[in-house]
Amino acid sequence: MGTPPYKLAVVSDLHLSEGWDEEGYLQKKEDFFFDQSFKRFLGYLKEEAKKGDFHYRLLINGDFVDFLQFTTVPGKEVIPGQTFTDREKRVGLGTGEAKTLWKLDRLIKGHKVFFTSIADFLASGHQLVILPGNHDIEWVMPKVQESFKQQVSGLVAAGGDLDDRITFLPWFYYDPLLSVFVEHGSQYDDINSFDYFLWPYRKDGTIDLPAGSFFVRYLFNRIEELYPFADNMKPLTKFIGWALVRLQTYLRWPPQIVKFFQFFWNTLQKAGPAEKDWVKELEKKQTQEIRKLAQMSGMEEGRLEALKSH
Repeated sequence: MGTPPYKLAVVSDLHLSEGWDEEGYLQKKEDFFFDQSFKRFLGYLKEEAKKGDFHYRLLINGDFVDFLQFTTVPGKEVIPGQTFTDREKRVGLGTGEAKTLWKLDRLIKGHKVFFTSIADFLASGHQLVILPGNHDIEWVMPKVQESFKQQVSGLVAAGGDLDDRITFLPWFYYDPLLSVFVEHGSQYDDINSFDYFLWPYRKDGTIDLPAGSFFVRYLFNRIEELYPFADNMKPLTKFIGWALVRLQTYLRWPPQIVKFFQFFWNTLQKAGPAEKDWVKELEKKQTQEIRKLAQMSGMEEGRLEALKSH
């Protein structure tokens, strides 16, 4: 088959969220502080590509963005025609299209160095491929993809259209030339998997989130207000162990935590299963998406069904 004219670079789980505001303050739930480092990384890739006379295909394998940690709520006039529930006012906007587009705009403004460096990287002849993860499943929305392409194109110094340099894939990256198969992997985890991940919509057009996403949105975001370092302790059980030792040592537990668990439990009780007629529609849509994906990827439909069964 010959040598591919590109090399593949894979990163994942960057978890960008609201970034820096207009006054230069970092949003307190932001977990990505490495915009300048990422700019240097892309600069390094560009130099390597020049030396070797090839281009890079940068694959961001899921959780590029952490839409679950966007907790700022704008004024109603900012998103025309949208109303905000009491719950959204407490924990941040939901997963509807218009609200996700607002989050995307805030993301790019809050990480201008990061996205300007991506625009420059693409304008230099390289490519970007984005896979959705369980924290940024909203990438499946066509208008979110379109807005991202337009906004990144607008960051190119000399102007330009980068649409053909940016590709969104719904599930996995498969490259027979490199013998590479990559997927985010959240579908193999009970609490972070979507029942219909190729068409993960509720009847109202919002995303049907898994239990793990509820945990982040309704509980862990609140915990980070008390312990900002919590999300940097991996695995999460390490933080839980630390918290239990603290509890045993000081014989107390911040009363807010009990309230958070209660709120989380109440939320899960409200998140019931989809209606039977809608489940039939979801199964039909997912079958159609698998058929389309088989044609696009060159993988047999049966193989995709076998992968999905896991």
